[in-house]
Amino acid sequence: MIILVPLAVGAEELHWSTAKRTSAFTVTGSGDACLAGGASVTLSRVDNANDQAGIAGSQIDAHLAAGKIVELTGLIETTGSAANAALWMSADGPTRAEHVFQTTEPYPIASGGVPAMRRIRITVPANATSVVVGVALMGGGTAHVTHLNLVFREPPTHVGADALLHQAVAALRENALAAGKVDWDSFEREAQSHLSAGQPASAAYPTIRDAVRRLDDGHSRFIDADSAWAQSLNDGTQSIPDVHLLPDGIGYVALPGFTGPADAETRYIQAIALAMSRLAPEVKHGWVVDLRQDSGGTMWPMFAAVHSLLGDGEIGAFRKPGADDAHWYAGVGLSMPAKPISLDLSASPVAVLLGPHTSSAGEAVAVAFHGRPATRSFGSPTSGQANSNETMPLKDGSLLVVKAFIDVDRHGVAFGQQVDPDDRVDDAAVLDHATAWLAQQPTL
Repeated sequence: MIILVPLAVGAEELHWSTAKRTSAFTVTGSGDACLAGGASVTLSRVDNANDQAGIAGSQIDAHLAAGKIVELTGLIETTGSAANAALWMSADGPTRAEHVFQTTEPYPIASGGVPAMRRIRITVPANATSVVVGVALMGGGTAHVTHLNLVFREPPTHVGADALLHQAVAALRENALAAGKVDWDSFEREAQSHLSAGQPASAAYPTIRDAVRRLDDGHSRFIDADSAWAQSLNDGTQSIPDVHLLPDGIGYVALPGFTGPADAETRYIQAIALAMSRLAPEVKHGWVVDLRQDSGGTMWPMFAAVHSLLGDGEIGAFRKPGADDAHWYAGVGLSMPAKPISLDLSASPVAVLLGPHTSSAGEAVAVAFHGRPATRSFGSPTSGQANSNETMPLKDGSLLVVKAFIDVDRHGVAFGQQVDPDDRVDDAAVLDHATAWLAQQPTL
């Protein structure tokens, strides 16, 4: 990895430079990041270089940023062999504990695709000694960022670390399936003794993460306020949805993982549903639904995308001890209502492809197809998170994402861990096995 080191400048005008005169990456930039038009920066890998990642950065005034929330936005376009491109920011204080870092790398940019806006922010320590904003390029090609803007905001002061910790412990105690593993009274008493009055909410973050670790359930997590802000604004579709016709009149749809705001959710659903609708007249032997790269995220858009295959009836449920099952239906639970579908493929045969990267919400989709008539699954067992989290906002904007339910199929069969395929098949041969089974089903 070649790291491109910044020159120290003021917060408005960003200057970029490389650490070495001979580098696998080049960077150029200009403009004022605090004006409406913003700054721009281009990061490229030189021809014939083999380095897989380059990073460009520019320091901003640490005194100006200290104690503030700093937001960075930019419109990113990639070309050539770029695998991804990202914005990033970091801040450092006198000790390692005061290091903060955020990146948009979890929200991929497809090479050659439409330019995409990405947003991150950091809460800069009050005694910050260095603050850097930057751009990263994975793979080759070029990342071009325009409309690069910085905004400085005062952080909220109404939430203290003690109050945030108390809220988090109460939420875990009440909602986590594994809450019985922890003596919460003792935990909170000990944790509160290490906090001081007036400390900011972020001072409680390490202790809240420790509380989540004690659940030891493999699925719960804590998302700090800056990461939660970015997650709510950035399109987290993990790959371009793939819908096409296979030989012998078999439809193919690959669902990628997804998180993101309402507009991204709508794009995800429509890209898949409309492509299926256009393809449907040519499909004579059913559909392959490929979940092998569905790493999870939000399950409701995934259900909506293949609503035509799942149908309008109950497709599964959340289950929690002592509570009634909360039933799943395709087309509900969305940020914005999905467009009504006229395509009904609920009687079509479906072959579902599973693998170890099928996880969380991806496993929920597998459960939704489990028990569906004329359906068979192929591949390898899933990752083992066939359970569902409940997302609970905390007072400072951070999130507790807590394993609170197990997944249940439309017939009441409970999962909770892995989803095993009906036919275990090596990944290299799984599509052939699935299409061979579909070819044996009645012609549509």
